[in-house]
Amino acid sequence: LINIFLGNIIILKKDKLGGGSDVEFIYNLILILKPKKIIEFGVANGWSTLSILEGLKKNRSGELTSIDMPYYLQNKTSLIGNLLKGKNFKNWKLFIEPQVNFLFRMKDKKYDFCHYDSDKSYQGRMLAYDKVLKNLKKKGILLSDDISDNMAFFDFCSLKEKKPFIIKYKKKFLGLVVK
Repeated sequence: LINIFLGNIIILKKDKLGGGSDVEFIYNLILILKPKKIIEFGVANGWSTLSILEGLKKNRSGELTSIDMPYYLQNKTSLIGNLLKGKNFKNWKLFIEPQVNFLFRMKDKKYDFCHYDSDKSYQGRMLAYDKVLKNLKKKGILLSDDISDNMAFFDFCSLKEKKPFIIKYKKKFLGLVVK
């Protein structure tokens, strides 16, 4: 299977992880907002990771920190970010660990942008959203994928008195909130 992605040809491997989010939207957000420090929870094949990194490349600045765990049924860390294999992004760090470990190590680190596509449980999202929002700079962006899985994103926005922006992509929804 060959796909055209942001001007690059990518050959997908046989191993299938999660599908891509609205990568064009993410890419354009990176181009427009020009964030310098980005954090991403959930990589899978690396669709969103690649769109972020290509946006940073075009902007000629910025760095991405990604956190993910191998899919528990396959337990293959080598599959994480397989769309990026063979590419050299010096501005990308990948941590393979539970998101909760990284969340509690974030402490005073500040980010301009967060793409969240990790723990899909209500409790996991509520914990992550809270920690991420605290670590976003003023006017920082939290973009969350698959928000229709449960009410966590909407409840979180209500609790924090934030106006959510909802983006429909195919049959899924993304949520965006500004700090």
